[in-house]
Amino acid sequence: MSLNFTSKKVMPSTPVEGGRRGKKLILKAANDNRAPLSIQLKKFVFTLAPIAALSFFAAVWWMS
Repeated sequence: MSLNFTSKKVMPSTPVEGGRRGKKLILKAANDNRAPLSIQLKKFVFTLAPIAALSFFAAVWWMS
């Protein structure tokens, strides 16, 4: 007699619908090196763009 503790039904950990949830999943997937290149680039741009904009305006302010 063997005991089997695995479930026959595997429920998804996150709901399929929902824009906000999907966006979070895309951003989490970019941390995985198996994520598509477009997702990795999108996360990189979302991280780098505000920093670049702030440094640009700081440089313009400093030069004036």
